[in-house]
Amino acid sequence: MGFKPEIDKIMRFMPPKNERLTLLFSATVPKAVQVIAASTLRPGYTFIDTVGEEAEQTHEHVKQEIVVSTPEDMVKSTAAVLKRAMDSDPNYKVSE
Repeated sequence: MGFKPEIDKIMRFMPPKNERLTLLFSATVPKAVQVIAASTLRPGYTFIDTVGEEAEQTHEHVKQEIVVSTPEDMVKSTAAVLKRAMDSDPNYKVSE
């Protein structure tokens, strides 16, 4: 909920709910995210769960890694991490 005040501020500049299309994406859908959805999306919005409650939680199988880089090398370092992951898994979710 740490970002709710920022979302509320942004929403004050947006047209009314019935005059805009709003999509909300979240890696997790805890109660706090449900509250944000209810306050920013049109009534009757559709929730689509692409993982399912029975599936293993993503954070439990995503490899965590830290890369120390200078600001100047940040793009090059990020590209190298992605390339290494793509080379090691032909089904990696990022492709060239």
